[in-house]
Amino acid sequence: MANKDKFKKKFIHTNIKTIKSSLNKNKINILSDIKYLLFIFKIFKKIKPDIVVSFTFKPNLISLLVSRILKIRSIITISGLGTLFLNHKFLFYLILKIFKILINENVTIFFHNKDDYFIFKNKNIIKNAFKARVINGSGVDFKKFKFTKKNFKKNNFIFIGRLIKEKGINELLVVIKKIKKKLPNSNFKIIGEFDRNNPRSIEIIKLKNFVKSGLLSYENFKTDIQTEYKNSTCLILPSYREGLSKTVMEAMYSGLPVITFDVPGCKDIVNQSKAGLLAKFRNKVSLEKQILKFVSLSISKKLDMSINAHNFAKKNFDEKKILSKYLNEIRKY
Repeated sequence: MANKDKFKKKFIHTNIKTIKSSLNKNKINILSDIKYLLFIFKIFKKIKPDIVVSFTFKPNLISLLVSRILKIRSIITISGLGTLFLNHKFLFYLILKIFKILINENVTIFFHNKDDYFIFKNKNIIKNAFKARVINGSGVDFKKFKFTKKNFKKNNFIFIGRLIKEKGINELLVVIKKIKKKLPNSNFKIIGEFDRNNPRSIEIIKLKNFVKSGLLSYENFKTDIQTEYKNSTCLILPSYREGLSKTVMEAMYSGLPVITFDVPGCKDIVNQSKAGLLAKFRNKVSLEKQILKFVSLSISKKLDMSINAHNFAKKNFDEKKILSKYLNEIRKY
């Protein structure tokens, strides 16, 4: 069950039934959220599922509430705390109190990073340790991506992500302008979807002006990005917070070094893998310094980062291993 989008076609030739929902994922709207809750209640009562598996913060909360009422077992995934945690702290901690009431022995929680896990643990929300665990995000499909040797004689930087403020896109644009003055031969490419209905989206005219000025190139979101990883020499993702960044995992498996902010969902990957550099959170000066530092590294050092990235991803981000954790949990029921 999900909002209708282009991914629905993936289910056409399967025996998986899809149900269209109407979740307002971009903002808090009491009336629409109540409507969504009633819709979920109606569907669950009709289908009578043995287990409900849910993802992202709002569907987790609402499906958990309905599952508790109907006494259905639940597996929820905290794939990042997102905008609610970053911009609405009071509401976030109020909702955590609701989670505390709803979570019982019929609920299993998967966290995508240990920072989010400890927020729940420190608030005494997860009491049964065996019912809550940290997994390495949603993993990477190793069939779709492969390691490719990079041309580190060039400086081809790429950003892949939603074009919203919380992805650090505004900070990145400021830094790109400065870097291009110092390093005219450096190349920057941004790939991402612009959502007009999202109040946190950046101004598209701003991005277009950067393209017109020759400061960067831009493409809309696309599913086949192996070629982009192959032609790039470094991924920049100055996100404010992640669950465990899918983009970073895919890029690393492809052999790309990474520059990110020192935040949950990014910092641990970079620190453990020795495959990139960390900039101070929302600090444009620090981000610029780290990009310039990467440029100044020797080709052999960049190659070491590339190999470290791939090896770490190969060891930790296999999608099959991640999925097996869900299947093992489902089989327990």
